[in-house]
Amino acid sequence: MLHTTPIVSFAVSPDEKLLATGSGNADGTEAEAPIVLWDVSSGRAIRSVEVEGGVGLADQLRDGLQFSKTGRFLGFNHFTDLIGVFDVASGKVTLDVGGWGVDGAPRFVFSDDEKQVFVSMFYEDKDELGVLIDVDAGEVGYPDSPMRRIKGHRSSPGVAMRGNALHVLDDGTLVTFELQKGTVTRRVPVRPRGRLARTSPSRRLIAIAADTAAYPGDFKGVDLIEIDTGRRVFFDPAPPVDAFVFSTDEKKVAAIAASSRKGGPPHAVVLYEGSKKTGAIPGPLATSDFFYFADGVPFTYSPDAGEGLVVRPGGGLERWSVAGAPRLIEALPKPIDGATAVVWPLPEIAVALAPTLIAFVHMPDGSVIATHRFPQRPKP
Repeated sequence: MLHTTPIVSFAVSPDEKLLATGSGNADGTEAEAPIVLWDVSSGRAIRSVEVEGGVGLADQLRDGLQFSKTGRFLGFNHFTDLIGVFDVASGKVTLDVGGWGVDGAPRFVFSDDEKQVFVSMFYEDKDELGVLIDVDAGEVGYPDSPMRRIKGHRSSPGVAMRGNALHVLDDGTLVTFELQKGTVTRRVPVRPRGRLARTSPSRRLIAIAADTAAYPGDFKGVDLIEIDTGRRVFFDPAPPVDAFVFSTDEKKVAAIAASSRKGGPPHAVVLYEGSKKTGAIPGPLATSDFFYFADGVPFTYSPDAGEGLVVRPGGGLERWSVAGAPRLIEALPKPIDGATAVVWPLPEIAVALAPTLIAFVHMPDGSVIATHRFPQRPKP
């Protein structure tokens, strides 16, 4: 079954061969909606899994769909406050956990060994950061369930598990827990009001922006931190930020400003390599509604990180060299009408997306090899 309602989240598998897309249902009820797995090279749907209530909710967080380290499992949040995991090869749901009793999509992250998942909490009246659950625990509920509680302040915008350590960004402080002992081993103040974060593919780095407090959802500055050590790689206080994008090799990171808010900051893709700013790709950029489509970022790196792909208003795609100072290479010949986001999983295939669109693009010549369109969100 393909999507019959708009996409709210998507993710690319670690081997770059699969794209997962998830949609919510139209009326916010328990009605099921699918997660669809796509073969990137052909643009064909190869499997779908129906989930209760659909993926996420209106204010969907980024990474509502996440692959585990090898791509064996796909995790998803659904029906406001539930977390599920299914086996990618079989499509079997191995974990479905909920009972948070809150109206918010929890953040979650897989352990390196793919045996557990950490789910962060949104309770403001409980001294818990979250819980650790086995990925094969089946259907369980909180709090009367076989899971391990991690004590601490309430949840945060960035989490990572590496080895025996759990790292949590707690309102501007990077907190590290040793899981075997259940104790805090380090607290590193990073950014006051650091509430927008993105971890790199291996979860070795975290990029953080601070809430400006001038307007809800306005973030500014780039703070790149090594998660294992808490060491600051670089800090740039200047750019406004709506999203971060890492290159696959993690040597580059981009800060994207693409707000659709009237009077918002100017659009730009600010590029960094190592500890240096290398330049910026100017706007305008296609604007994603980050409230409904949080993964929808109008910039991505090529698999070898030598190029960037930008989505312009109207769905035009541009290739830029990002080896050093950015330089326009070419505009692809055919705009993807309605596209607001892009990923570039394989050297020869990029994927343009929007809540109602998936288009697989053959990069050598810019031709579209497959397009799938879905119904728009009903107007309130």
